[in-house]
Amino acid sequence: MSQVILNFESSDGTMLSATGVPCLIGRSPSCAVRVSSPEVSRRHAVILRDGRDWWLVDCGSRGGTWLNNTRIGNAVKLVHGDFIGVGLVSLRFLPGSDAGGAAGGRDPAIETTRPGEAEWLVTSETAVLWVDDRGAILGLTPTARLWLSAFFDGFGDRLPACLMDWVQADSPSRVPYERKVGEERLRVNACEDPQGGRMLVLSRLKPAFGVEALRRMGLSKAEALLVPWLIRGKRNEEMAMIVGISPKTVEKQVASILSKLKVETRTAAAWSIIELTGAHW
Repeated sequence: MSQVILNFESSDGTMLSATGVPCLIGRSPSCAVRVSSPEVSRRHAVILRDGRDWWLVDCGSRGGTWLNNTRIGNAVKLVHGDFIGVGLVSLRFLPGSDAGGAAGGRDPAIETTRPGEAEWLVTSETAVLWVDDRGAILGLTPTARLWLSAFFDGFGDRLPACLMDWVQADSPSRVPYERKVGEERLRVNACEDPQGGRMLVLSRLKPAFGVEALRRMGLSKAEALLVPWLIRGKRNEEMAMIVGISPKTVEKQVASILSKLKVETRTAAAWSIIELTGAHW
């Protein structure tokens, strides 16, 4: 299994490196990036990877976590060259190539969707919490508490029984836990915590190809309704049957989609939409 190498350049020019995600930043000796400063919490912030995206999450630190001179709430996307502020220390984020793999690869433990899944989803935000081996919650961000309350009735100071059963199963980090409410899903990945217990990574997912998002790309409502089936490689006749219009109308609408996206083939249109919406599969 390949692991990505994360490099950091501190404000005094010191270079730090860590391998793999989640990457904990803090004062504790068990953190992948240790910052020995009284202003830094023992477990200050964590860097996560979700499909193509990097996320920076504050772990409920005393002094807060900063991204490019702006204090973050719970989770923000992180890109190459960003400056992470913890305490009085600034760290420039410089992700490298996957160890044993190509640059920009994915860490299987933090995938957004399972291979072969029919639905295309996009991550709206990420949050974290920590639990001990008995399911007691040791710490969590405000967003994690909000989501658990929304997706699990009667959520308190312990993990819901169904989620705890999953945590205690063999290799839980390889098979994400999912819970769906309406069109949104909560996906949970489990990672061993170097300080004991487990860290749970919560990702809130929503359909990537919602009509409003596609209309902002310049597509009509009728064209937007065809996109999920175009992405799946359905033929015009199949799409006509699914949507309830004639094959000739589908042909005209697909031609319009290609024209608006400035591409010549259906495959190129599909990949263009995937890139523009940030969808994962």
